[in-house]
Amino acid sequence: MAGLSTLRDTRRFDALGWQAMIQDDALIGNRLRNFREAKGLSQRELARQAGLTHGTISFIERDKISPSIGTMRQILDTLGLTLSEFFATETPPASKYFFAHGELVNVGSGGVDLLQLGQSLVGRPLQVLLEFYPPGAETAGSLTAWKAAKKAPW
Repeated sequence: MAGLSTLRDTRRFDALGWQAMIQDDALIGNRLRNFREAKGLSQRELARQAGLTHGTISFIERDKISPSIGTMRQILDTLGLTLSEFFATETPPASKYFFAHGELVNVGSGGVDLLQLGQSLVGRPLQVLLEFYPPGAETAGSLTAWKAAKKAPW
């Protein structure tokens, strides 16, 4: 789940497990504190940016209250996180610059291979693909033709 962009998605997520996720309140308090500190924010600054009270952030981090999904959205939007990133159990792997063929994820279809560099795109703003097209494959619905210049413009 990349994020909850609509009310329908929020309701679906709530029905599928928001309450189950917040059963373990320590999970939320400790995670929130870690993410807040990693961003270099105080409780008061996070509260101000999220439009909440300092007490709300403090109570959540000390596991005194279970936040609503709306409150979590306000906090996570401020931290630049999605709910799935916040609750991810795996830490993102260290940056990697070289990949073996077996480490590439094929996200293509229809005979076109689109090999994604890296297994996870969490926290990465760019997706890099190696593209392989079979002979005769087309990338557009119709052909585009350009008239050649008589003389190169340079």
